[in-house]
Amino acid sequence: MREIKFRAWDKHTKEIYNDVTYVKEGENETRPWVFMQYTGLKDKNGKEIYEGDISKNNRDFLYVITWHPSMCAFVQLQWGHTFSDGDFLDMRFNFHEIIGNIYENPELLTKE
Repeated sequence: MREIKFRAWDKHTKEIYNDVTYVKEGENETRPWVFMQYTGLKDKNGKEIYEGDISKNNRDFLYVITWHPSMCAFVQLQWGHTFSDGDFLDMRFNFHEIIGNIYENPELLTKE
C-alpha cells in the first residue's frame, strides 16, 4: 500500500514544507498553501517523487509530475508537449532524476 503524505508550498514565504498534514485548501486564508501529494515512488537516486516535481531522463528531456483526474493517476508530462504525449508514472521511473519543482525552480521550464 502506498504511503499517503504531502508537502506544501507557501505562496507568501516561497518555501516548501515537508510532511505536512493536509487541510482543506482555503481554510487558512492567511497562508495560501499549495499541496503536493507523494506519488509513492522514488527517482534513480532514491529521492521521493511529488506532484509538481520536475524530472529529467537519461536523454535530458524534462517532465512535470502531475495528477490527471480523469485517469485517477499521476502522470509525467514531457515539457512542451500535450497530454497525449504523457506517460503513466510507474516503476520505470528508475532512469529519471528529480531536478527541482515548479514552485522553487520555475526557471528550469523556461525555453532558451
